[in-house]
Amino acid sequence: MNIPVDVIAVFNTLGNIKPAYIRLENEDHSLITYQITTIHFSKEENHTGTSNIVYVCDILAGENQRQINIAYNLQSHKWFLHNPS
Repeated sequence: MNIPVDVIAVFNTLGNIKPAYIRLENEDHSLITYQITTIHFSKEENHTGTSNIVYVCDILAGENQRQINIAYNLQSHKWFLHNPS
């Protein structure tokens, strides 16, 4: 299941995308903004005519690092919290 999320990203002169911040909903349904501290890798995935760039990255949640997967859909230009299948 892919959940839509807000992401702030940086685009360089070559058109490469680097996510910098993500906003997630907590248990109280409040939106919390997290800095993406590390991008371990990214890869392009193509499924049934849909192209995504998937990023495996760390966010700083309080004192703890947490690994997440996010995907940028190249057709819709939307970001999703990505659960690999």
